[in-house]
Amino acid sequence: MYAQKAAETVSNMSKRARLSRELGKNVSGITGKVTELSGNNMPSTNKTTKSFGKAVSRVVAVYPLATDLDFMLDSLNPSFYLGSKLLNPVAIVKSSSINGFFQIHLKPGLYSVLLIENGKLYANSYDGAMHINPVEVVKGKKTRIDLLLDYKASY
Repeated sequence: MYAQKAAETVSNMSKRARLSRELGKNVSGITGKVTELSGNNMPSTNKTTKSFGKAVSRVVAVYPLATDLDFMLDSLNPSFYLGSKLLNPVAIVKSSSINGFFQIHLKPGLYSVLLIENGKLYANSYDGAMHINPVEVVKGKKTRIDLLLDYKASY
């Protein structure tokens, strides 16, 4: 009797795991890692001066696809935005403190992904149309985007 119950339990667990994997394959969204880079990263023959960064925990904010015109630029530090009067974030999630990993489920579409650092928004990537850190989410796919927090780095 116990062996039969155990076998049923294992079978049910296998079915749930398989279903979870199948559902996971059909979930659209963004997955990635947040890395902080600081210090001297200038090209050098001395390999010890270059930093490869470290995984950090930060808040990741996803907005509808946006440009500089959609945000208020921080006049004292143009690497940062103070916020947006027009746009609200579609999703906000905190990356893992251990490895910087984050995952956000989103509907298919075009988005801008920013980091929140000291109460301000940060992004360091633009496309040819000046969209801020653009990413396309495709139905049933997880788009990989690694975010680099490098305003403390010199190149």
